[in-house]
Amino acid sequence: MAVSVIGLVLFLVSFYFVKEEITAFQIGSLRSSFKELKGTLSYGLMSLFSAIISPLIYLFIRSLVINWDSLDAAGYYEAMNKISALYMMFISSMITLYYLPEFSKDTNQIKPLTKNYLTKIIPLFALALSVLYLLRMYFIPLFLSKEFLPVSQLFFWQMLGDIFKAASLILGIQFYARKLVKPYFIFEIISFATMISLSWFLISYAKVEGAVMAYCGTYFVYFVMLWMYFNGLWRKQTE
Repeated sequence: MAVSVIGLVLFLVSFYFVKEEITAFQIGSLRSSFKELKGTLSYGLMSLFSAIISPLIYLFIRSLVINWDSLDAAGYYEAMNKISALYMMFISSMITLYYLPEFSKDTNQIKPLTKNYLTKIIPLFALALSVLYLLRMYFIPLFLSKEFLPVSQLFFWQMLGDIFKAASLILGIQFYARKLVKPYFIFEIISFATMISLSWFLISYAKVEGAVMAYCGTYFVYFVMLWMYFNGLWRKQTE
C-alpha cells in the first residue's frame, strides 16, 4: 500500500508542475509520438528484461541460502543487500543523470569520460567503502540492530563486488547510449548464468557467505567481459 501511495503522490505532484506544458492531442503530434515510442522501444526491452529476471534470480539465491543455511541467514543476506542498495544509489544516480546523457549527446566523449570515472570516481568510492567496512560494527547497530551483527561477515565480499559492479555500470550504460540491444542481451544472459552457477556452488560450500562471494565473482567476470568488448570497439573507432 505504501509503494502504491508513494507512486500516486509522485504522479500527482509531477502532473501539477507539467500540466501547463501538456496540450490537447493532435493527429500530427500523435504520429510523431508513435515514432518516438518506436525509437525508445529498445530501451524499454532492455530495462524490462533486467527488471523481470533480476528479482527472480535474487529470490532463487535467497531460497538457496534458506535451504543450505537457515532462515536467519537469509535475513542477514537481505540486510546486506539493503545496505548495499543505499550506497549504490549514489553511483547509479550519477551514471543515469550525468554520464548517460553525456554519452548519448556525444559518443566521442564516451572513452575519456569512462576513463575519468574509472580513475577518479571508483578510487573515491572504494575509499568510502573501506571506511564503512572498518566501521561496520558501529554502523550495523545504528542502522539495524545488534541482532544483525553477523552481517559483518558479509561486508568484504559484498563491497568488493560492489566496486566491480560500480566499474561495470559505466561500461554497461554504453549499451543504452549506443543502442547495442543484441550485445546487451548476450552479456546480461551470461552474467545471470554466472550468478546462478556460482551461487549454486558457493552457497552449498560456504553457506550465506557463498552468496556474496558469488555476487563478487559475477561482477568481476562481468567487468572483465565488458572492458574487453568496449575496449575493442574503441580500438576500431580509432582505426
